[in-house]
Amino acid sequence: MPFNRLLQYLNTIQAKLILGLAIFLLPIAMLAIFNSMYFNGFVREQIAKSNLDVTTLFLNKIDSSLNDIDQYLVDLAMETRISPAYTKSSDDNAYALAVISLSNKINRDILLYRNVDSFFVFLPGNDEMIYALNSRAPYSESLGVNRSITGALIEPADFNPLDLTGWQTFQPVDKNQYLLRVMKAGSAYVGAWIKSSTLQQSLVQTADYPVYILVDGKGAPMSHEDLAVSNGLDLSRDLNQNYLTGDLVPFLVVGQTARMGDFGLAAAMPYSLVFSSNSYIQQVLLLLVILLAVLLPIYLIILRKVVVVPLKHILKTTRDIRGGDLETRILPIRTSREFNQVNHSFNDMLDQIHHLKIDIYEQKISRHRMAIERLQLQVKPHFFLNALSILNTLARTRKYDLMIEMNHCLINYFRYMFRSNMTYVSLRDEIKHVENYSRIQELRFPGQFMSEIEIDDYLLDLLIPPLLIHTFIENTVKYAVAKDTRVVFSVIGVIESEVADGKTARIRISDSGQGFAPHILDKLKSGQPITDDRGEHIGISNLRQRLDHFYRGKASLVFGNRQEGGAMIEIDLPADLSDISPEVV
Repeated sequence: MPFNRLLQYLNTIQAKLILGLAIFLLPIAMLAIFNSMYFNGFVREQIAKSNLDVTTLFLNKIDSSLNDIDQYLVDLAMETRISPAYTKSSDDNAYALAVISLSNKINRDILLYRNVDSFFVFLPGNDEMIYALNSRAPYSESLGVNRSITGALIEPADFNPLDLTGWQTFQPVDKNQYLLRVMKAGSAYVGAWIKSSTLQQSLVQTADYPVYILVDGKGAPMSHEDLAVSNGLDLSRDLNQNYLTGDLVPFLVVGQTARMGDFGLAAAMPYSLVFSSNSYIQQVLLLLVILLAVLLPIYLIILRKVVVVPLKHILKTTRDIRGGDLETRILPIRTSREFNQVNHSFNDMLDQIHHLKIDIYEQKISRHRMAIERLQLQVKPHFFLNALSILNTLARTRKYDLMIEMNHCLINYFRYMFRSNMTYVSLRDEIKHVENYSRIQELRFPGQFMSEIEIDDYLLDLLIPPLLIHTFIENTVKYAVAKDTRVVFSVIGVIESEVADGKTARIRISDSGQGFAPHILDKLKSGQPITDDRGEHIGISNLRQRLDHFYRGKASLVFGNRQEGGAMIEIDLPADLSDISPEVV
């Protein structure tokens, strides 16, 4: 029995590949071990010098950028056009205009400085911080940094930790590091700050190594902290001299300090990447090439018989299937046990696909039939009869203008309801349809029904399921409009808010009717189907299902009553198109 198991294992791809790779890689491993024992100091110095040259180039670029920012801050502090904002005058209007002018200026100018995360002007006498932010850092983080700077600037001079003579590293309450520049401008302060990650992004990293690390004046890493901490890199030494550091894996480190501030830039790379390439190594590599030239054909012959030939049988079968021959199967051949299992499983899968094909086709027909029935439910017979009755009344009373308008509204109504591609629509189209439907009801109930719709223009292109808002205006007409009351249907706005999963569009719908009855409201909140003397509320039930399918469970539907009376519905929809189910898009 053990001998049979050994034979079975030797017939597996794993065993054959291990044996082949062992024969193929053993000479390479021996030469690699021998080569790793050979060290050449000249190559180390050359690589260190090359890294230092690149580091100097990057640091000069950073210094030049900081110098440009310094010049801008000097110009900002001396600009007479905005100087009234630095000292609050008796004329509040002039001061306010100066502040607005200053804010507009720095918000325009920050676009010209890609490496700056924020420009700011702090007015101690007015306790006012005017700032412009770039879009890279989150707003809450940027606001926290500016608050920390404000707190430091209002400290007395003896306790003020900020240096007004040049760029300095600055670390607020969070773990992020920043470069900060503050200048005195009369009674005010002007300045700028840059997040360490912003500077890091300006360094063009063309390869994995060396890694360029920003270092503050005390030798603490301002970027790539995980790499420095996990490898125990000591960056507090003289960066101008290359040295080895690291707990487990030694790194070669070299760098330079900046001219514009108390920080520097270090280049670090694993010392294992530093190896010599003299003539002896070239001879070894030549021998290695000869060995590869001899062993590689042998290995390829083995690989072809063990792997390539069985794979060709599988590929031939897949090509036949792609060509439409679903009856083809992988023929049994003498091969490894794993390929035999794959072939057997593949043939079984084809058999299951053949049996499931008819079931899937029938399911598609069923879903299509349900969709048609749902659309048919939307056009109620009584609505059609009421519309004809209104047209008849308008014709008898010779109100031809209203008759033409009513006819136009009905044409648009039915065109929207019977569109064949209504998988989704834009919010703009849905609002136009609701306004059109509302006009029909205003003609039907003169003086008893009106609508108020206010939509933010930038959300009109939001994709929604069709008849989303129509369902609720139809229910308002059905249940809230009475002969002795006047009902207002309102879509009071579409607002956009930030949540944990991204941006959310909120649609708030309300009317001034009697509102939901308590037992009806309880069922709506719990998601139970609602039935009354007219039957189940199919529109709301279908709407819940379409929202769950369309937005993959990320949409919410909330029912309630207004304090001043009337029903209210809030619909929260993901504003990101990636949240829409790919089946409907």
